[in-house]
Amino acid sequence: RNAILESKKEIIYELNKKDDSDLYQPIIEDFSTIYETIHGHLQHSYYHIGQIATIRKLIEKSIGK
Repeated sequence: RNAILESKKEIIYELNKKDDSDLYQPIIEDFSTIYETIHGHLQHSYYHIGQIATIRKLIEKSIGK
């Protein structure tokens, strides 16, 4: 959990050094933009959060909580 938090802090720190226009530049030439990459990462994270919440509810239901 701490590694995830530190990683997020580092990403925020680096993004704060960027101009808004930089978000539309590719991370690597011919690849997705910084904005697209961040958006995709967030969607992926929320997908897994949903999976975790569903599994937690199923476990709680199965043990009678």
